[in-house]
Amino acid sequence: WPLWSYPARIMNKLWLIDKMRGVAIRATPEEKIRQKLLHVLIEELFFPKEYVVVEKALSELPHLKGKHAPKRRLDILCYFPNHDQLLPLLLIECKKSGGGEQALKQVSGYNYWVGAPFVAIANQECILLKYLDIDSNEMVIKEGLPSYQDLIACCK
Repeated sequence: WPLWSYPARIMNKLWLIDKMRGVAIRATPEEKIRQKLLHVLIEELFFPKEYVVVEKALSELPHLKGKHAPKRRLDILCYFPNHDQLLPLLLIECKKSGGGEQALKQVSGYNYWVGAPFVAIANQECILLKYLDIDSNEMVIKEGLPSYQDLIACCK
């Protein structure tokens, strides 16, 4: 994956200029994955940039204002418009390595509050997407991410 943000060296450490948040951030392994994934979401899968939220506390999310959500911070949340409101669509947790059952439990725990129909885990090797298949009423785990339009079509 190409790095979407601009690398810079500050005080002998590698930093990235995050185009989504407009700030310099340390180039940790997890942050590199997050930045590469943001590039894929927006440039290749056509997620509208204005519907993507990066590293926000649960309490800062518009649909959770006024609720007593735990003090947790999510990595990436994508919304979709439905009539006059934005609804959660895809919640993504970025991991520097691993991303197995424990990571799926973590993102599912966040999703208890968020309420997105799709959750995903991203690491250096792959992206796992988890969702409830309406026809079989079973949880499905697949590798990769569909386009924004394909995900929205599943919600209508």
